[in-house]
Amino acid sequence: MSSLQFARDQALAPGVSVDAYEITRVIGVGGFGVTYEAHDTTLHRKVAIKEYFPGTLAVRSGDGRTITSRTSDGDHFFDYGLRRFLDEARTLAQFHHPNIVHVNRYIEANGTAYLVMDFEEGESLEDYLQRRARLEPDEIHELIVAVLRGLRRVHQQKYLHRDIKPGNIFLRDRGPPLLLDFGSARQALENQRQSMTVVLTPGYAPIEQYAEEEAQGPYSDLYSVGATMFRCLTGRHPPESTVRLNAIHNGSDDPVSQPLRALGAARAAQLLPLIEWLLQPRSRDRPQSAQEVLDLLDRGNRAVQAPPTTGRDASTGEPPESLADLPTLDLNVPTVAEFRISEEQLAAFSSALAEYVGPIASVLVKKSAGSEITADDFVMSLASEVEDEHQRRAFLAKAGEILPVA
Repeated sequence: MSSLQFARDQALAPGVSVDAYEITRVIGVGGFGVTYEAHDTTLHRKVAIKEYFPGTLAVRSGDGRTITSRTSDGDHFFDYGLRRFLDEARTLAQFHHPNIVHVNRYIEANGTAYLVMDFEEGESLEDYLQRRARLEPDEIHELIVAVLRGLRRVHQQKYLHRDIKPGNIFLRDRGPPLLLDFGSARQALENQRQSMTVVLTPGYAPIEQYAEEEAQGPYSDLYSVGATMFRCLTGRHPPESTVRLNAIHNGSDDPVSQPLRALGAARAAQLLPLIEWLLQPRSRDRPQSAQEVLDLLDRGNRAVQAPPTTGRDASTGEPPESLADLPTLDLNVPTVAEFRISEEQLAAFSSALAEYVGPIASVLVKKSAGSEITADDFVMSLASEVEDEHQRRAFLAKAGEILPVA
């Protein structure tokens, strides 16, 4: 049994009280905690409560409440994590920002601790992408501006997030997106050259985050922003930075490039160059602050062009005046006008899609084929009609056989 499933199975039962809060249901499980919806019995409102419960280190006792270390040897590690959990509370309590989750209280009980936060209706970006596969460029632009504004405040307070990814971005039903889970945000920038515990998510972490002694800074979080944009635009998990560097070192293509080329110029033109700048392997070649990226976006040119090797003026080291000043990236992909599909391929798509949506498939195929879109957008527009994730993946596999994308 995985530690996540173990923690879920041992979560507090509905009706159990923690101080003045009555647990209603589990709404999330992570490697170091369980998040609940709860009822504030004093103010009569919903709240979210995060419980420190590392599934690999701890176990729930027979009373259904108390958490203890699995072994006596694990006490040290459990207590160390508990102190870091308190650090998270102190960090988040500093922020009163529309794009950062806010902690209202810190409670010690049941042998562990709890963070009490505002409850928000909505879902994580990760859950949203499981249904939608990917976002439109305008949606990504709006989302990333909100994330950058939150990060700007975090960095101004001399903290790093260190785990930006779709699972830690919450899409509220009402209000702008929120940055969640600052479990890695405990290192002040002044101490960035001191040894740090390696906490990362493969694909979203820059190369410097793999080494405890490596300097990290706002540029590290910005790499993760670029990786998140890559996921939103392509529908694929970004390749690990270690894999990218190994490929480049061996003279192979950067594995980031192919999925971006496959998008087609019409879809990728707005955001691809910015993604490439944020995902530069070397930290010095990326933007150095969230404000730097926001300033470029706010100058009104969202149809950004590709950055030079470093994205900075080679003579002065200054960032570009505008994204329009950067040279054009040659994607070497078909334009909309070059996209052609045969009658045989249309029939094959109708047959493949009908397995999941029924007779309406032929109508959907004809409608999508009649639009001026790229081959990739044509396939993804059909895939979006398949609600089940596993069925959607099966359809995409069949689509790749019918209409391979270069």
